[in-house]
Amino acid sequence: MNPNDIHWPEQAVQIRTSRASGAGGQHVNKTDSKVDVLLDLTQVQDIPAHVLEKFGGQLRAISQRHRSQPQNLRDALERLRQRLADAWDLPEERVATKVPKAQKRRRLADKRIVSDKKRERRGAAPE
Repeated sequence: MNPNDIHWPEQAVQIRTSRASGAGGQHVNKTDSKVDVLLDLTQVQDIPAHVLEKFGGQLRAISQRHRSQPQNLRDALERLRQRLADAWDLPEERVATKVPKAQKRRRLADKRIVSDKKRERRGAAPE
């Protein structure tokens, strides 16, 4: 299933509004344009277990970029969808690789050269 096809029930979403912070003058001080959306993933069907585990059963998005509450609500819901889509696919497992023998030999030879240089700098031990 594609994460963009997920539809969540209304009771799974909590929407809170408050006054936004930052620049905007009197408009910011008077209107509740900031939107905080909390999605309860346990009430949404077809969510993979690794997504539930990653987010701990809840996913939150906050938006206060726009001047209007409806725009911020759309923005917050889009962020929720994007975060779900990003977490949907499992990361590919890493294949362990070995360092090639020639590279190991070169590294050890370089270390030996540096070691010899430092030993020569020390000079003879005082008697």
